[in-house]
Amino acid sequence: MSPSASSLRLVAIPLLLALVAARADDAAPVPAAIATRWAEIGHLAAPAERAAAYDALIAELDALATASPDSAEPLAWKGIVLASAARAGGGLAALDRAKSARDLLLQAVHRDGHTLNGAVYAALGQLYYRAPRWPLGFGDPDKAVEYFRQALEIDPESIDANYFLADWLAAHGDDHQALIHARKALAAPTRPALALADRARRTETETLLANIEERLADAEQKQRHGGFWDSAVVRAFR
Repeated sequence: MSPSASSLRLVAIPLLLALVAARADDAAPVPAAIATRWAEIGHLAAPAERAAAYDALIAELDALATASPDSAEPLAWKGIVLASAARAGGGLAALDRAKSARDLLLQAVHRDGHTLNGAVYAALGQLYYRAPRWPLGFGDPDKAVEYFRQALEIDPESIDANYFLADWLAAHGDDHQALIHARKALAAPTRPALALADRARRTETETLLANIEERLADAEQKQRHGGFWDSAVVRAFR
């Protein structure tokens, strides 16, 4: 895979949905309207218009960061929106922007790990989960899982952390635990400011859940048939 293709794969992740686990309100350093606008850009804006719209949102977040220099929220949001901008722009620059997004999220965690109700950990997890590994990128699935679990310690209902942890568990052969987290993701309450993002994640979760349930059903059927033939062989040689 070429560096260009890898960078496109990185920024194509729906990582940015992770940040929306926050229960933001207008009294917070980052108003809830920012979350709504971010979701609308990603799900409703024409692809050709997204890069400019994200850049405008980043400029607003810079102003919010200046107004609240000790707050972790503007840094977390800027990191997420910057990653979205990388996705919209694509190309080789996408990896650099994704790294900058990661650095901002890490700064936000350093200031307040509970910011955005722990969703900053889910966002970091998605970056590490989907990014190309060294030497092209900083991808590290094991580190990603650590971040997903940290997010769930703060918000057990996190739709994003539950979804991605389920995806990782399923990929590593633990369908029973994957089933638990996929069902939790599907049952997560809808966040009014982020209904578009939640709807997209639920669609992904439904597909993942169906695949997990199908594999578990196949495994159960094979086990049942295997047990039948084992018993038949034992009876035949008595």
